[in-house]
Amino acid sequence: MRIDYPCLLTANHPIGLALRIGPCPSNIASLPSTKSYLCKQARDIIENAKTFNCQPAELQIDFDCATSKLLIYRDWIQAIAKEIAPIPVTITALPAWMSNKNFGELVNATKGFVLQVHSLEQARLENNSPSLCDANAAVDWVEKASRCGVPFLVALPTYGYIVVYDDNGKVRGLIAESGGPELAAGSTIQEVRSDPQALSQLVHQWSVEHPAMMKGVIWYRLPVVGDRMNWSWATLHSVMQGKSPQPNLVIRQKLTEPCLIEFFAFNDGNDDAPLPTTMTAQWTDVDLIASDALAGMELENSNPQQVTFKLQNMAILDRLRPGEERQIGWLRLNKETKVNIHVN
Repeated sequence: MRIDYPCLLTANHPIGLALRIGPCPSNIASLPSTKSYLCKQARDIIENAKTFNCQPAELQIDFDCATSKLLIYRDWIQAIAKEIAPIPVTITALPAWMSNKNFGELVNATKGFVLQVHSLEQARLENNSPSLCDANAAVDWVEKASRCGVPFLVALPTYGYIVVYDDNGKVRGLIAESGGPELAAGSTIQEVRSDPQALSQLVHQWSVEHPAMMKGVIWYRLPVVGDRMNWSWATLHSVMQGKSPQPNLVIRQKLTEPCLIEFFAFNDGNDDAPLPTTMTAQWTDVDLIASDALAGMELENSNPQQVTFKLQNMAILDRLRPGEERQIGWLRLNKETKVNIHVN
């Protein structure tokens, strides 16, 4: 990808670069030419940065290595480190690698590593509220990683997925920010997100006490304008402080013209707020002329003194970001009066 170095340099912070390596079969990974190719790629990345007056603080190698091939990966790291010295080389590491006796040799060939404690696992999908990170497991993994004597960071998640199942209950695919499979007839969906409450508690716990080799937490990934499944900046800021963010859904009525009342859902909290499951508007002494639902809501029933708005099935995953307001319905009465709102 193209890196906007002039923009990065304005941050006045150390800049680390990353080299992502895709799947590599064992018979190719062990070839000397593969190692040479990776060294050239690493050198080219560094040299390109320098042309923009950027001196990288580190080069992080990101490769989902097979657990049984860690020694081959170690050889890559040693060669790359020699190629770009004195720039430090770090890696991302998976918890499963720590069960291999060669894990220590691999991380000791680096200047540090990032322990990635988030993933999408079938076992967690079976929970009522599945999450991308098991906080209890993360604590255990961090303790185990610290025994290697190599400094490391812990990568925690902020993103989410929608899992799509076919009519037989089998996983058909994932929908992420960039899209995914079309929803066929009979498909069901399940949201899997990073739990800000659980992760804020984890951050607080580590802020009080953590292993000496654990040097901090990084986040995958930072919010981008337009995200719907990633945390907002308000949520991330709260979790980074070890504070549990909370949504605060408020329903606002606006009389935009005589006898026309518009209903808006507003999130006054610092975590995403789901739209109301149902919202009932009631009044007395005057009659309903017309009404409609908007933005994921539908009219469930109405009579001269009451209208009920219900959340559509697919809109159950649609939430309001902190500070976001959205019109969800309206009604027109034959005379002005007070309208009472009941939300579930």
